[in-house]
Amino acid sequence: MTCTLQPTALVLAYYYPPDNTSGVFRTLYFFNHIARRDRWRINILTADPEYRAEPNLDKQLNQQIDQRIQVFRTRTINPRHTLIQCRNKLQKHTSGSSGTDNRVWVNNNTDFDSNTLWSRWKDFITEDILSFPDDKIGWLPFALRKADRVIKNNKIDLIYSTGSPWTSHLLAYLLNLRTGLPLVLDYRDPWFGNPYEARHSSLYHRASLALEKKIIKKADRVICNTGRLRALYAETFGTAGKFMVIPNGFEPEEVSPPTCPRGDVFRIVHAGALYGGRNPHRFFEAVLHVVRKNPCHTIKVYLIGAGEAVQQDIRDRFGAEWLERVFVITPRLPHSACMEYLQKADLLLLFQQGTTLQVPRKLYEYIGLKKTILGICNQGETADLIQNNRLGAVVPDDTLAIEDTLTTIINTPARFKCDNGLEQFSNKKLARKLEAVFDDITEKYRS
Repeated sequence: MTCTLQPTALVLAYYYPPDNTSGVFRTLYFFNHIARRDRWRINILTADPEYRAEPNLDKQLNQQIDQRIQVFRTRTINPRHTLIQCRNKLQKHTSGSSGTDNRVWVNNNTDFDSNTLWSRWKDFITEDILSFPDDKIGWLPFALRKADRVIKNNKIDLIYSTGSPWTSHLLAYLLNLRTGLPLVLDYRDPWFGNPYEARHSSLYHRASLALEKKIIKKADRVICNTGRLRALYAETFGTAGKFMVIPNGFEPEEVSPPTCPRGDVFRIVHAGALYGGRNPHRFFEAVLHVVRKNPCHTIKVYLIGAGEAVQQDIRDRFGAEWLERVFVITPRLPHSACMEYLQKADLLLLFQQGTTLQVPRKLYEYIGLKKTILGICNQGETADLIQNNRLGAVVPDDTLAIEDTLTTIINTPARFKCDNGLEQFSNKKLARKLEAVFDDITEKYRS
């Protein structure tokens, strides 16, 4: 009888538990499910959160890592952050500060106005040179050294990297050049065409595109998490057959049977930070219009993880009375606590005004809860997912349009009842699809 050894994958993921940023969960769940099938051995190389400048930690997530997965953690540095800290200390020392001024150096006085030559040079250094291909580049030397040892000691058959950050893909590319191992790239976000990277110089963007072309050319398979992203990349980088779609998913074990809390209070819940193009101001205005016109409605808007900045913004714009009457705002919470808020919602809220290519990962958790979703977004991938699967309503970022749609949902909730048949988005099924990619690639290398 012939004994077949398990193939082994090296997964390069800067974000991994106990980090609880959004980018963690795709990697966590997919490889948990692959490990449980016991056909592939999984080794994950990640950045130790102890060395990160601003870690968002949820130590409970460590308990979810399957015991069959071997995790390697390395230190990391942030050159950009370090330079800014040094500049702050130097300015504080030379100005004779008493230590009570906590302003960030890039916002200090007119000597650093954005129109000055110094400011442009400073931005070029911090935003371009020290942040190429992103500000996680300080992980590369430590991860490269550790990956060499992992490959040598564990007989790795395949390298998989997930981004952002793009430093993960650069690391995978360098390892591929050294070893010739097959390479799979996973795109949770667009690198080329990312709307949140417009601050960089044209030189940065040209160099970034050139590097990405080299990396993709070496890849055996490129996985995109939306259809539009796949289409853009196939058109931009060629070789359409190299690109495929595996969307994000939800974890059935984490979503208990839907609760029906509908009573005196209509609960609207949004999970996660509000940043970039995800501007909630018109939604806030629309909610207050609905409350004023319908005093019999008691509406509570829960902004889970939005933090003090959003709380202060609402207070400044609408006053403390409306803040206390309508809004409940929490700091970042453990994932399990966030899910408890979502399970008690009457309406799940989503903002995606910034891009037509991407779908926020939280939408897939919303899907698993089978509750009505209100998407405030452009027509694009997110809107298509909500509309094509009858998950709720999509509305542009317009106060009156949001007000009308919100009123309709409150008064006729059955009209927006979610359909079943969404198991296609379960992480377990999606992980099987990823495992099939690994099988196919390694089989070709063996033949």
